[in-house]
Amino acid sequence: MSQNNPNSLNITKELLEKLYWEQQLSLNQIANIFKVTPQAIHYWFKKFGIPTRSRKPKLTKYLTKDELERLLHEGYSVRDIAKLCNADISTIYKWLKKYGISLHEVKLKLNPSKELAYVLGVLKSDGFVYVDEKSHTHLIGLKTKDECFAKEFQKCLEAIGLKTKFYIVDNRYYLVEARSKIFVDFYKSLDYQKIRSLIKGYEYYFLRGFYEGDGSFQRARRQIIFLNTDIELLKFIRDILLELGYHPTDIKIHTRGNSTYGKKQLYYVMIHRKHEVEKLLAYMNPCIKRGEPRRIKS
Repeated sequence: MSQNNPNSLNITKELLEKLYWEQQLSLNQIANIFKVTPQAIHYWFKKFGIPTRSRKPKLTKYLTKDELERLLHEGYSVRDIAKLCNADISTIYKWLKKYGISLHEVKLKLNPSKELAYVLGVLKSDGFVYVDEKSHTHLIGLKTKDECFAKEFQKCLEAIGLKTKFYIVDNRYYLVEARSKIFVDFYKSLDYQKIRSLIKGYEYYFLRGFYEGDGSFQRARRQIIFLNTDIELLKFIRDILLELGYHPTDIKIHTRGNSTYGKKQLYYVMIHRKHEVEKLLAYMNPCIKRGEPRRIKS
């Protein structure tokens, strides 16, 4: 049996990487496992393109547990982190073991859920997704005057696995931010068909997130209004309302008050039947836009 043929021993690249990088075995130890020479192992590493550990680590940055977890949550791989620190991959694995961090646990929960549906609704209205190409920062966030809106968004971001930060800006606004390359890439890949499948069974949570961002409740007229500059997005909202058994108006141009946002025309769709308004409010159960005054804690 040829030692230069790993297939004859059922040896794969993934197996060698696991033994070498995750279990921190040496080439000699791996050779002993497969009863081959160290030279054969070296040949297989070269054939598979597996890098070997440097004999002289060039560590220039030491990461704390919080810093390491943040990078992993932002979607950086172990190899990416090693490059950022100018360190060996083996050093990063040692830190993971030292801090008790499991790579299997550092995953976002992007399957259909009420929290994800709410987050998507907010991001389609007042929330933001931003990529700073210079600093390679991938931001997800919300800036609002409503504390309960900000805290609900923060709670749902954390429920899907994102780490958040909460600020009060100019004693007027609440700002919630999270960083994640994985989530930003995921969000940018979504079309309306994919969003529809993700919010199936959680439509009211999506509507609530959108309503708290870009909706209004006209108490005197007993009307719920969904506003946006994106007419395709409002068609999507209208279709959801129709599927849930409501009778929304056609999409119309907003002419009262501020009819534009920036230089873009505002459009709206409305629920105006009294019993449907009450039902929609009850099922969405929004934390704002019921007439309560806004407050900023001192």
